[in-house]
Amino acid sequence: MRPNYLCYVGTAPRGLERFYVEDFKRNLAGGMVGIDEDNYPRAVTLFETYALGRVAAEPGISFAEIEREYLSQYGAAAGTMGRYFARVRERGEKARAEAVIRNERRAAGELAKALDDSALFGTVYAAHLDADFASDLEVIEEALRTVGLSEQEKRRVMRARALVENARLTRRFLIARDEAPFEEFKRLGREVITFRTENKDLMDDNWGRVFRGHPAEVRWWMRLKKKGFAEDFK
Repeated sequence: MRPNYLCYVGTAPRGLERFYVEDFKRNLAGGMVGIDEDNYPRAVTLFETYALGRVAAEPGISFAEIEREYLSQYGAAAGTMGRYFARVRERGEKARAEAVIRNERRAAGELAKALDDSALFGTVYAAHLDADFASDLEVIEEALRTVGLSEQEKRRVMRARALVENARLTRRFLIARDEAPFEEFKRLGREVITFRTENKDLMDDNWGRVFRGHPAEVRWWMRLKKKGFAEDFK
């Protein structure tokens, strides 16, 4: 088994950790004898990375147990953060299933994309709307108000908040390329850059690859560069 589960360079959380655990077990039951991991670990896919690593180490473990382990890093806010991840998971699993159905309706040459997560970039952004991100942030803000969090636990919740806000701002920027006047597109681009710069320590993420590399944001940033936005490429 060697699907590109984690070769994803978008900024939006996907919520595919349960799917990956279940898919791993399906492959194992079907005779899988080994795995070759190929990914780009990033903060936005940490839960998925943890889930895959955990089920590879102990194939009999349930997703519920993996989830309890992962959420324990948030201390007393584990339950609230569990609600956040469940929200993302519901949207992400639905979007992925619909994407596979669309692929099955296309020519056979398109089927190879079904398990290549680099092809899920547009699918993920379509699944998580601005209003969804706003509601996600409300749940995370509730988690931040949890009494008794250690500094490290609080920082982990704050990182989750930064990742969601980054995804929200990025989505607005990407949509503006096709729907907004250029000046608004440029303003949103500067807003994304400012947020990422101010929160780079919290995000703990090499978003430079997302910024520059295909198939993610590079086409949008290059449009700005051609229009005199070069100072932000320093």
